[in-house]
Amino acid sequence: MTNNYGRNSIIGGIRREKLKTIEKKMPLALRVLFLFSLLAVTFACSPKPATEPPTTTSANFTTEETPTLIAIESSIYEKPDATRQKVLDLAGKIQGISILNSTSSDQLSADQKTILQQFQDSQQVDINVLAQNTPGAKITLSDTQVISATTSEGGSFEVGFSTLLYSDINNGNPIGNALTYQFKDSNGDVINAALLQDQEQTVNGKTVRRFIALPGSGPAFPAVIAVYDNLTDTSPSQVYVLWPDGTSKFNVLPLQGSGSEIKAFSGQAENISFKIARPTPIIEVDGLKIPDPKASNPEFFNLTSPDSPIFQFANAFGVKPEEVGNLTPQLLTGVDGKQFVVLTTGNLAATANFDETGIPLLMSEQEEDGEWVWSKTTLKMLAEKGNLEIGVAGLYADISTAPIIEKYFNLLVSDWEFHWNTTSPPLRPDIDSFNFRFGDDIINYSQRKNIPLQVHHLLFGDQSALPNWLLQGNFSRDQLLTIIQNHVRQVVSRYKGKVSEWTVINEIYGVPWNGSFWYERLGSNTDWIELAFKTTHEIDPSAKLILNDAGIEFYGGDPLYGRERANNVFNLVKTLIEKGVPIEGVGFQMHLYGKDLLTQQQIDQRIEALKKNIKRYQEIGIDVYITEFDIRMNGVQGTQEERFRIQAQAYEAITKAAIESGVTSISIFGVKDKDSWLENPNIAGPDAKNSDPLLFDDNGLPKPSYFTIIKALLEKFK
Repeated sequence: MTNNYGRNSIIGGIRREKLKTIEKKMPLALRVLFLFSLLAVTFACSPKPATEPPTTTSANFTTEETPTLIAIESSIYEKPDATRQKVLDLAGKIQGISILNSTSSDQLSADQKTILQQFQDSQQVDINVLAQNTPGAKITLSDTQVISATTSEGGSFEVGFSTLLYSDINNGNPIGNALTYQFKDSNGDVINAALLQDQEQTVNGKTVRRFIALPGSGPAFPAVIAVYDNLTDTSPSQVYVLWPDGTSKFNVLPLQGSGSEIKAFSGQAENISFKIARPTPIIEVDGLKIPDPKASNPEFFNLTSPDSPIFQFANAFGVKPEEVGNLTPQLLTGVDGKQFVVLTTGNLAATANFDETGIPLLMSEQEEDGEWVWSKTTLKMLAEKGNLEIGVAGLYADISTAPIIEKYFNLLVSDWEFHWNTTSPPLRPDIDSFNFRFGDDIINYSQRKNIPLQVHHLLFGDQSALPNWLLQGNFSRDQLLTIIQNHVRQVVSRYKGKVSEWTVINEIYGVPWNGSFWYERLGSNTDWIELAFKTTHEIDPSAKLILNDAGIEFYGGDPLYGRERANNVFNLVKTLIEKGVPIEGVGFQMHLYGKDLLTQQQIDQRIEALKKNIKRYQEIGIDVYITEFDIRMNGVQGTQEERFRIQAQAYEAITKAAIESGVTSISIFGVKDKDSWLENPNIAGPDAKNSDPLLFDDNGLPKPSYFTIIKALLEKFK
């Protein structure tokens, strides 16, 4: 056995976490070149069975039948820039490949020769870098091939490969080789990368070479091992991928050929574990065969990881992850007609008087390429499957909640950004001025993250939300109408086309403990209401316009707000509709008290009243939106786990009833408990810190209510 080491060069690699298998569609020589070149973007190749069983003296040797796809990941290849993303985007769309031309062909047209020359010229950059780092060697371009790859979008792009031959600069003897490749897309952009041979040995008369992307710079794995019939052969008969298994051992994936040469090549048979990958096990759900997530995504079943859905579910309900038990698969169909699978929980024995059965923790969807992929179930995912809006406010209260908003919700609700005098500086510093700083911030965030926005509110009569110049001004009725129209025109014109839903007026009649400036000054004559809605619609006709109010959720009224309030608002909306006012929805704020929802009888009474109220709005052509949902737990006795389970039961029941009744938009009024308006003692009293009204706790971890609302969303698919 002879060794030949030390031919090192640093070449930038590009990592690919999941690449579609295309090597099997190519001729052998080109297939091998392709396998080499894709090392830097990570392998997912469909290997041929080994021609002879791998042999080794290692006690850790395992062999499994039927090789299959496998992905090899390594963060050392990470290069998060536009070039890397372009490679990933292109590679993910590959559907078919054909050879365009090759220097080995003597029947090339002038155009084909021009294409080849362009590729070779651009690859000269790689040659220059290699030469600088390999003193004493002469590097020349050997064969170059160009293939045309078609994409799933119907386009195409070109990939070029060249073999670089190394020879001793003094005597010309061959001493190794390397490979370069490049992508050239339809825009003409070119991305270059290279693999370099860093080791060569002779084993049983055959030449074995190792190719790596970053030789001499950190770990030299994963690597491609190629076995050639002799020293001058440029087309290997055996190809392997070698990578660490997290210990002192290595995994070897034979792509073609056997493993005996690899064992000898390593020189460390006792420290190597040879493994041939088995196909991912499948589960069958109502006749549909999909990957078993325990095999494809074991991280989801890691009972010690805070990111595991099982861990988070157990933490929310105050049990050990081991107590969660097996998950049950369920096949569902989205409103788009596409099937998906969820894995749902069983009942927890440790939680008396509460049934956790049917909460979906994992979800599998079929991607465009036909592959089924598992992920953690979120409110956002199920909402989009059911054509629902699940919104949340809270960005203004705590910008650190942005990751939660983006991951779990598909509608953003403004907080105080559009109140006239709540922010600092205020939106309306004086009668002639506007300061759009906070409005611009949330609009820009919504646009940048592509999250639809529901704005609260154009008109809100609470005196705490209005400036002194308006409250203390001696304005006539006509002047106030002008102020309203000017405000609506300025705000809506600035953001037209960027707001999904405007709550035009909030709490028309005020609340019992605080009146409404607008209603007190302008009275029951609806002209000011009509003006606000008509002006908004005139400027932004594509947006949905909502009248929002509190204490109107339940048929028969709410004792806190007055029994007639619900009827008064309904009759007002009906009158506006008859007058042709462009109002499309009514917003039920849905600020509830846990102490009123302790028993099933109390919950059932609320559900019946809610459904009846929704129905009468639908009968006059008005959609119902739940706009500020929260359930305060002040005054509810018990441990935190017991209080949270009571809250979760109420959240689930109300959400389920709303969806069953045809409501398609439900928004939670805050992200973390600690940021809720109800945890402010000036609003909720001295016991405010025990309000705990939202779906995520003070630390941003999901509470039982989060999981039960997810369960309630499944009603959309039954």
